[in-house]
Amino acid sequence: SVLLPDAPLLQQGVEHLRGVVDGELAGFHAGDSVDLLGDLVAPAAAANPGEFDYSDYLRGRRTRALVRCGNTAAVQPCNDALGAEPGWGVARLSGAAERVLISRLPTGQAEIAVALLLGRYELLEEDVTERYMRTGTMHILAISGQHLAILAGFLWLILRFVPIPRKWGAIMLGLIVVSYALLTGARPPVLRAAVLVCVLIGAIVLDVRSRRANPLALALIIVLALNPSDLFDRGLQLSFLAVAALSWIVRPAWTWLQGTPDPLHQLLADIRPLWQRAVLAAGRAVLFAFVMSGVVWLANVPLLASRFHVFSPIAVPLTAILTPVVTVALIAGLGLLVLDPWLPKLTLLLAKICGWGVAAMDWSVQEGAKVPGGHWYVAGPPDWWVSVFYLGMAGVLLFRPVGRVRWRWFSAAVAWLALGFALPALRSAPDNLECQI
Repeated sequence: SVLLPDAPLLQQGVEHLRGVVDGELAGFHAGDSVDLLGDLVAPAAAANPGEFDYSDYLRGRRTRALVRCGNTAAVQPCNDALGAEPGWGVARLSGAAERVLISRLPTGQAEIAVALLLGRYELLEEDVTERYMRTGTMHILAISGQHLAILAGFLWLILRFVPIPRKWGAIMLGLIVVSYALLTGARPPVLRAAVLVCVLIGAIVLDVRSRRANPLALALIIVLALNPSDLFDRGLQLSFLAVAALSWIVRPAWTWLQGTPDPLHQLLADIRPLWQRAVLAAGRAVLFAFVMSGVVWLANVPLLASRFHVFSPIAVPLTAILTPVVTVALIAGLGLLVLDPWLPKLTLLLAKICGWGVAAMDWSVQEGAKVPGGHWYVAGPPDWWVSVFYLGMAGVLLFRPVGRVRWRWFSAAVAWLALGFALPALRSAPDNLECQI
């Protein structure tokens, strides 16, 4: 409401601002209207090579200036609500959901549940974020396609027992998924997953099929049309890489696990006791989860090493182990948010289940971070090496080489990987003293 402006910033035509307050604001929640008194300043650019550029990040979100308030007294509630602001109602709803989780779950679990269910990471302690980064399981907390896939799969299973037409059930599912994506902020990975779900629902409604790459391409077009700078968002890059790798390996991996159909083997399987069939099915599911986790990790390793400078093989078993735990916590948490105003006794049980799931997830990550050799920090390959690697990966996915051509592609990939590992070793050691702070 009151700004002490910086003239050059005003000449640039500032449209979006972000407030920064020195201190902890108590009693304010997402969607509240406030009066600010502060200085209008430009975001600081990166001061060191390779450092995260906060000003570049904000510019990609159409934010060119900050309102810096010296203390919490510079922020006062405002009764004149600006309801016309896009997303204002969604922000208030998200803030109400955050307050429900904080009031229902114990301290420590509530902050992780807010990140898991709503995509809000401001409440997380630095050591919590650090251990998820070290173990390569940050995607478990980040709202992504995995979360929407769990939600959509669970709702689709529930709708099978509801007496409504299949197409109307698919439309209802699409509306719920889109609403949840908006509630969590509609970040690029979430938007990509929501578009994919909507495309699949459209295929059900229209009784059509498409190539596996087409829904992914449509999702990328829509995300970039809304904000072209998201092309350089690391979350979006990792998300699309994971989906592309999974679309290439899911069907062959599942066929390999099932084995070649044999009438004799099928007959023997049918006469086995129920517990044996259940154990075999569970074993195949666990092995399939490990294969999928390994494929996604291998596809993302060069980009993770280049951007985050960490190499975390422990992410493969942890992701496979955490998936069922995250599913339980996510479904129970969403049930808690939906039913809290009407069924308080049931929500007590859902809060317990969600808390147990979050506690088990966090304990697993803590123990995984202690495993020797589970992670180590690396300098990371240069951008040009990463670009050539993913161009080659795209060539394999598009052209699917066979026979001798496949072995040539494989040999080229091994040579390129060897070059990537050899480059840091070939650098000459400097003669002068270097201090990294």
